[in-house]
Amino acid sequence: MLVTRDVPILGSVSEPEFTKQIPAGRSDQPEDVTDVALYLASDLSNSVTAESIVVDGGLSNTQ
Repeated sequence: MLVTRDVPILGSVSEPEFTKQIPAGRSDQPEDVTDVALYLASDLSNSVTAESIVVDGGLSNTQ
């Protein structure tokens, strides 16, 4: 079971079973979100406007 701060978030699905469903093949890490935040805060994202950036390893595209 995947646990975040001691709270189960996947019910009875084990982490390896859940990870198999993710196209990236791994669970997201906090660094994945901070990398996006740093990109958006940098000059590299000057042309990015009104976008939703999903950080989920591609999982939302498979459902």
